[in-house]
Amino acid sequence: MTGNNTLGVLLNGIAQLEYDRNKPLPAHQAAYLEKMDRKMREEGIDLDGEHIRTPSPEQCAQFVAANLASAITHDEEAVAAAMCSWL
Repeated sequence: MTGNNTLGVLLNGIAQLEYDRNKPLPAHQAAYLEKMDRKMREEGIDLDGEHIRTPSPEQCAQFVAANLASAITHDEEAVAAAMCSWL
């Protein structure tokens, strides 16, 4: 492996998970991410109590990071992995 392609996720300063970005995505997870991207583009996102119709890439990243934090706190490993893949 060349370089470090591991995404470390901290929540409140505490390590929660490590995600290996070199692992290929299963087909179902790739489809989930494509659907999520399409939904963000077509419907917008809710971020900090505001609906953003046409979110910027940075706003989408904030939205995904918030969903990652929620997935971690609710022990939703598959969702957390998908959010890490998107990020």
